[in-house]
Amino acid sequence: MTNTLTAIFNSQGNQSHVDPYQLTLKYGNKHAFKFSGAINRETRLSDGTNNFLDVNESIIRTRVGYEKRAVMARKFALYYGIDLAFNYINERSESGILSSSTFVIEDRTIQIGLGPAIGIMYHINKNISVSTEAFAYFCINNRKRSEPS
Repeated sequence: MTNTLTAIFNSQGNQSHVDPYQLTLKYGNKHAFKFSGAINRETRLSDGTNNFLDVNESIIRTRVGYEKRAVMARKFALYYGIDLAFNYINERSESGILSSSTFVIEDRTIQIGLGPAIGIMYHINKNISVSTEAFAYFCINNRKRSEPS
């Protein structure tokens, strides 16, 4: 649902506002606990005439949260709460000139965040719903970069 709303209201076509969590499990009725997670892997390769850039990125995103729900209509509910988020990002970049050696950089980032969330939920049946939400996390980052010496 978040993808659909983004496509309708986002005139620039920028998909950066899409929910990064692929699956969310919630347990509870008026008060609920939730767990969300996603694993993304992306490879980008850029070839020039005499040079190249190869980037491999892996991201693990998780969050746990607590939410309170207010029924708006028979199948709609508004919810708000707080989330604790954890992200692990590993990026490996390899670049060079085709006729000589390559240069490799590895970045590892750990992010821990806390923040509010608000959303709207439509109940398809008792156990299945679709929702869209907005959240703002205040994060602490720990980044480690390794380069060849």
